[in-house]
Amino acid sequence: MGATPGLTEREVDADDTRRYWPVVGSLLLLALVTCIALFQMLSSTGGRLIYVLDDTYISMAIAKHFAELGVWGVTPYEFTSASSSPLWPLLLAATYRLVGTNEQAPWLLNFGFCVLLVCFIAWALRRELVNSWLIGAVIAVVVISAPMHTLVFVGLEHSAHALLTVVFAYQASIVLDRSATTSWLFSLPSWLVTAALLCGTRYEAVALVAVVAGLLLLRGAWLMALAVMIAGAAPLVIYGAISVYHGNYWIPNPLLLKTDLLKAEDVGLGLGLAVSLVQRLVVNVLLGAHLVALLLALFLCATVFHLAFARMGYFYRYEAYLVVLGLFSLGLWSSEIWHQVVLRGMTIRELTTRHLPAGLLLVVCACVSLRGAAILVRGEVGKAAQNIYEQQYQTGLFLNAHYSGEAVALNDIGAANFLADLRCLDLLGLASVDVTTAMLEQEMTAERSTDIVRARGVRIVLVNPYYLPGLHPLPNGLVRSGVWRLPSAFVVADDEVVFYGTSEAEAARLRRNLQEFERRLPAGVMSGA
Repeated sequence: MGATPGLTEREVDADDTRRYWPVVGSLLLLALVTCIALFQMLSSTGGRLIYVLDDTYISMAIAKHFAELGVWGVTPYEFTSASSSPLWPLLLAATYRLVGTNEQAPWLLNFGFCVLLVCFIAWALRRELVNSWLIGAVIAVVVISAPMHTLVFVGLEHSAHALLTVVFAYQASIVLDRSATTSWLFSLPSWLVTAALLCGTRYEAVALVAVVAGLLLLRGAWLMALAVMIAGAAPLVIYGAISVYHGNYWIPNPLLLKTDLLKAEDVGLGLGLAVSLVQRLVVNVLLGAHLVALLLALFLCATVFHLAFARMGYFYRYEAYLVVLGLFSLGLWSSEIWHQVVLRGMTIRELTTRHLPAGLLLVVCACVSLRGAAILVRGEVGKAAQNIYEQQYQTGLFLNAHYSGEAVALNDIGAANFLADLRCLDLLGLASVDVTTAMLEQEMTAERSTDIVRARGVRIVLVNPYYLPGLHPLPNGLVRSGVWRLPSAFVVADDEVVFYGTSEAEAARLRRNLQEFERRLPAGVMSGA
């Protein structure tokens, strides 16, 4: 870095220190909260790295089978469209191909993406001449509020999604703001790559890419708008074509079964709010709104589309990208307010009149930050990992010990298929297209499920009562053979796993296997008839 004219060597060193301390301090904060969560998790799982959701192991199973056998599936025996992120299992598979199949890769990748996210936010804020103290405060709030330490232990694509969302939105705002720049990051090829990676990482990113493409059309940039739309759609079209070729649907099964896209009242409300926001955004673009206004408008549009068509909750992962994008936008807005108050002498009356929304958003951010801190204080990562370790992980170990290579029906398919070689029937349809079809047609009756179980040659059935018979009937003719019960259900849907044999002979064999495995169960898990 060249010295600033007129500064002494000591002043240059001080300037370098001010430039880098927000990044260093924020990374230390990220490391600290992650280490606290890691200690909580290891204390709850007997020293084993366990993720807080079974969904993580679905991606790990797909990546394992694709890396080792070239089969894109939860099982090694068939293609399964069971991941809502086409690129995340692909990245995991590449990692497994390089270093071998392991359980640490999702954790390390997510921590790496969180580090990149911290560094990018710091760089972007510094580029916009934001005060160093404000940069440090914004990134610290992002680390706690996302909350990044939970994303690391979720072990899915959400850290990468948050990073790509902020990068793409910032790129779009620079282009729409017509800011003069020679940085490679804002070149068209770089922008198109970001759009493709973003949509390939999470399907809901299509809404943000579509809004940006529409604004480019309004600016008369037809070719650029078309290029952005094609780049965003390309990975999804390619994946959809491969899925259809293998007898599945264009859209991954989890999206077909879990989203609210078919709820007309939600669609109508979401479209109404989205149209209103897009109208405001269009006016801003046509009037030449500045960078911060564009970023905030993109954030609001993404939020409305998410609330209307996607999910919230589920260990804070789905909305994490919105929290990060909103705080990043608010950080730039706060910088503007700071300059107006300190450098231009804006009065309190003018401040409250012109920037009341910013004040309200700061209050919301404070509440979100308190939520993130409470997650850490309450030890939620440890509690959730303990649930997964005592239920889904033990199920996988049991099936690997006694039913390797056999046909088994489950409703939690992740850890079971990562740890064991199974001919798996997914009774919730995420990894079994025949069940997906029956559920979409609302024909998953006891008779239909019985036919599917018999056609697949299933020997045993393992279910949580919350799902079966909670969501649809169990197959006919099952013989109950045993149950595992957890001390408490924090993140799992039900504290019980019930074991059934599909015949008297299979039920008797299952009872013997359960009795043999009982001594290997963690101390808190109760096993009975």
